[in-house]
Amino acid sequence: MARAPELSSLQGVGPDPSRRRPQGDHHVGRPPEELEEERRLVEAAKTDPAAFAKLYDRYVDAIHAYVYHQTGSWERAEDVTATTFMRAYAEIGKFEWRGVPYSAWLYRVASNLVLRDHRRPGWIELPEGLADPGEGPEAAAVRSEQVRRIQASVRRLS
Repeated sequence: MARAPELSSLQGVGPDPSRRRPQGDHHVGRPPEELEEERRLVEAAKTDPAAFAKLYDRYVDAIHAYVYHQTGSWERAEDVTATTFMRAYAEIGKFEWRGVPYSAWLYRVASNLVLRDHRRPGWIELPEGLADPGEGPEAAAVRSEQVRRIQASVRRLS
């Protein structure tokens, strides 16, 4: 049976604890100044739609790419991404800054929606006013009959 190496022989192996990032109000790979600027933008977005538009512009492509990678469908990615940002806009007032990028919350929302989409395809519902109800079958038949009559009248005039 092999003996475990002595502790002294393991010095210098693995991460150096002195090089660890200090715990605090920032996220790995993001400078504190960038997070502070994002925090201010999130706070502004709670009352200013233009500020939310900046958050949207900043993250929409990344969220869409993530969702597309998860679903493998461009159309599903568009639907889930749109729903992610509709939910984000509706709930921005409830968002509490905890020193983690806003994008982390967006990814969590998108991830939950992707999981929901896998379990129940076709669940996404657009709020009233966003969905185009289109023309019902009765209205389409009436319109088609009107077009037919107009075309017949034009032919008689020619």
